[in-house]
Amino acid sequence: MKRLLTFLALATSLHAAPDTFAVDAGKSGAFPTVQKAVDAAVATVPKAPVLITLAPGIYRERVLVPTAIGELTLKGAGADTTKIVFNLAANAKNPDGTPVGTTNSATVSFRCPSIHASGITFENDFGQGSQALAVALHSERGEFSNCRFLGWQDTLLTSSGKHSFEKCYIEGHVDYIFGAAAAWFHDCDIHSKSAGYITAASTPQEQPYGFVFDHCRITVEKLEKGVVFLGRPWRPYGSVTWLNCEMGKGISPDGWENWRKPENEKTARYAEYRSTGPGGRPDKRVKWSRQLDEKEAAAITREAVLR
Repeated sequence: MKRLLTFLALATSLHAAPDTFAVDAGKSGAFPTVQKAVDAAVATVPKAPVLITLAPGIYRERVLVPTAIGELTLKGAGADTTKIVFNLAANAKNPDGTPVGTTNSATVSFRCPSIHASGITFENDFGQGSQALAVALHSERGEFSNCRFLGWQDTLLTSSGKHSFEKCYIEGHVDYIFGAAAAWFHDCDIHSKSAGYITAASTPQEQPYGFVFDHCRITVEKLEKGVVFLGRPWRPYGSVTWLNCEMGKGISPDGWENWRKPENEKTARYAEYRSTGPGGRPDKRVKWSRQLDEKEAAAITREAVLR
């Protein structure tokens, strides 16, 4: 009986509800900012699963989620009504006169091992003229659903780990989805605000997948000049795949660019399968990219990318 009670107690603790922290600037008893809720979670329940709920509102602040939170669920009231926004640029100066830098410009930085986020807009509204991240994702695992990521240059950094994005909206104009992580984007809307580059993958050579977009839609603002490229390799073995995606007017027929380094054409791993729409031009793509056959495309699943 004693062993049974011990087992039941352990099972209960493993499946216990996460500690919950509510953020609502206008409600007594709730935390007024997201960062204050994060800090409270670190101080009171370090390494325990944490749920932070966000009431509708605009939270103008920078947020750093440290490794001290083991597993975080960040739940907004909806991306149309719940926004975390700031306007720091990479070329801004720290108090000691050194530049902030690209990674540290992020409105929200996730360093917790695991993050689940839904119903939130993440934005850096600095505008043009510098890298200015909405999110810097350094977690081992991340799941984002029904979220929006808004910026111009370098909107979303997935620096490492394995992550999924479901029914999300991402916009920018230069390298606005970038990094070394393996990431699965399903049923997402990707919007280019001007001529530029959607992805800048720095996938390690030994990593089989970088960014994979499945049944996504690309739209482009009306362009006075220039075109939008599907990607350019931030590192030589950058890997990006588009599966069954609808591509709007404004996408370069070439599809891909080598970052002005012809040697990247020998190593970059760029592929498509059944791209449609005015921007889906498999017959016009650069020769160093690939058009997948049905069997090859079928093998690229969420499970394969994120395992």
